[in-house]
Amino acid sequence: MYYLKLIAGTLLGFATWTVFVFISAFYGWWMNPIAAPGDSAEFFREATKIIEDENSGNTAMMLIEGGKVTGEFYSQLNDAVNEDTAFSTASMSK
Repeated sequence: MYYLKLIAGTLLGFATWTVFVFISAFYGWWMNPIAAPGDSAEFFREATKIIEDENSGNTAMMLIEGGKVTGEFYSQLNDAVNEDTAFSTASMSK
């Protein structure tokens, strides 16, 4: 009976920990938003600053709201980057 309780307690603890980790990762409890929800202009400004400070490659970023482009940002390291630059799928997924 002791081992059954030990196994049940261990499984319950493991399940609880798994749920906690999943919810924490899914909702990003340890992360701070870079802009208030709904403030797309502030988000775009902050995202641009982060890219300028930390990026080590070519970047193309567009903010699309309501089906219209409301912001564009391009940074380049070696090759020219603009709205016509084609990136491979792997780069777009980042």
